[in-house]
Amino acid sequence: MPYLKKLVILKQSPDEKVTYEQIKMPLVTDRDYTVRVTADHDPTTGRIQVSFVSAPEDGPPENPTYVRVKDIQGSWTLVPTRDGGSAVTYVVASNPGGALPSWMANAAQSNAVRDLVKAMLDRVKHRLPQDGTRRQ
Repeated sequence: MPYLKKLVILKQSPDEKVTYEQIKMPLVTDRDYTVRVTADHDPTTGRIQVSFVSAPEDGPPENPTYVRVKDIQGSWTLVPTRDGGSAVTYVVASNPGGALPSWMANAAQSNAVRDLVKAMLDRVKHRLPQDGTRRQ
């Protein structure tokens, strides 16, 4: 995944996952954060929602090499479409910490989302069987 230097799963259960992540940032000090991720699936509609929220208390102590992102929350929502695809909505709000101008943070987030979605689509494309069938 773009910008990801390190990801460690700290806790995992059927209902949630807690991860510690280090992110490489262009032009500024790299960031790190711990988040709690939960997922909800509605089998009737096929809707999937993955939510994440800061969980600094569950992560490692601050490292002076990184700026700690202490406030982040958001979600991915995927809803099946009639043509067999999915409508995807990504919402995130965060305070990237440090002396980062808001215009730079907004530009970086916009590029990061684009790059992340592209990387996810590329990964799915390369994992599909060559005969066009879907894996379960």
